Amino acid sequence: MKRKYLNISSIKKPLKEIEAVMLLTLAALVVLAIWAIFKLPIEQPMATLVIDMGNQKRVFEGQATGDMTILDTLVLSSEAGDISLQYGFNEKKEAQIISLDGYSAYDPVEFMFFLNSKAVNASEINKLSVQPGDTIKVEVKRYDSVK
Repeated sequence: MKRKYLNISSIKKPLKEIEAVMLLTLAALVVLAIWAIFKLPIEQPMATLVIDMGNQKRVFEGQATGDMTILDTLVLSSEAGDISLQYGFNEKKEAQIISLDGYSAYDPVEFMFFLNSKAVNASEINKLSVQPGDTIKVEVKRYDSVK
């Protein structure tokens, strides 16, 4: 009867692979434990608001949080940038911009809104959420008054 000998070199290779997987798993668990202990913030891209008044552009960046809407970003940015803003809501709870930085809705102007380059109805700015990485643009389009 022939004896079969165990080839030790054939066992070492799978053991090294198992050790590598276990080491990688341990490293991942350590990172997760550190994050859980210190609750390190995971950096998210900022949301950007551009207010374009034709002759002047203002750009604001900040974190979009929770249920933040386009109107919320406009309100926060106007407060931070010392820009006058008046708005209200109609009976359908749709937003209405009354004035923005001296431009009144009663003048020959139009307030146009864009979310990631797509046009947004001005009455919807209090309903559309802003996500991290979004770009909101507000354009103030002036029309020549009829004389």
